[in-house]
Amino acid sequence: MNKRMRRLAPAAMLAALMLAGAQPAFAADFPTSDPLPGCPLFDITVSGTNGNQTTKVTREKNGFIRTVAGGDGFVLTFTNVDTGKSITVPTNGSVTHTLAPKPPASGTTTFTLTGQNVFIFFRGDTGGARTILYTGRAVITNNPEGISTFQSASGKQRNLCDALA
Repeated sequence: MNKRMRRLAPAAMLAALMLAGAQPAFAADFPTSDPLPGCPLFDITVSGTNGNQTTKVTREKNGFIRTVAGGDGFVLTFTNVDTGKSITVPTNGSVTHTLAPKPPASGTTTFTLTGQNVFIFFRGDTGGARTILYTGRAVITNNPEGISTFQSASGKQRNLCDALA
């Protein structure tokens, strides 16, 4: 899976990545079997249940692909791979707007997150590894090399790595 797709943690974005195109609402359980480098000093795994998301994908006239995913959030469980310590976070509804060039390697993808979303930044991303619960609105970009950069947020932010340490 490429760097753009393995980000996974916005609850609505995860649903968008799991689907090939516009789909009806669904409920799904998902585990991540591979540890993710989502905290500065340790890797994490993520599992989730009870999400009910609808995803719509459209092609813009300029060649960009717009994805809107939203609905009831997943109940996400994050685990510190080294210690086994876990926390559970309900994402009580979220919408993720994604605007991506086609092909993805040709430009920057923009994620606009509203509601409650978790975004996992990896060690090579701008600002380093962190796993953040955003409640409100957040904008994050992903360049063609797969490097994510935080742009802006309003509302609350919670660094989940602190709770898992």
